[in-house]
Amino acid sequence: IGSSMALSVSDIPFQGPIAGVNVGYIDGKYVINPSVADKEISRLDLEVAGHKDAVNMVEAGASEITESEMLEAIFFGHEEIKRLVAFQQEIIDHIQPIKQEFVPEERDEDLVEKVKSLTEDKGLKDTVLTFD
Repeated sequence: IGSSMALSVSDIPFQGPIAGVNVGYIDGKYVINPSVADKEISRLDLEVAGHKDAVNMVEAGASEITESEMLEAIFFGHEEIKRLVAFQQEIIDHIQPIKQEFVPEERDEDLVEKVKSLTEDKGLKDTVLTFD
């Protein structure tokens, strides 16, 4: 949460706060941020990141975890994320940072066309370009 907190209280535009946790599954119980020793016996090594309203990243390694156990682990992790985000929000509300206005630059259509022409013949369009 350090990066999220730093950006949130700075003048840099940021759509946070956000947080991430590790979820383990030991003896039928979910564990937030298990110790190194606990990770050795955990059937689950799940990284969950998100904000107060949703999870936006999940990465996992597991040993014989059912689909419902995995889903419950994600929800369990999100509950902790919501708690961490609320903690950050209290600090942000106290500091009340004034953010800079972000004004995106206009899209350079000539540059877009040049990149398209250089990549289409090489079969890179689907890999490189994410717009039509």
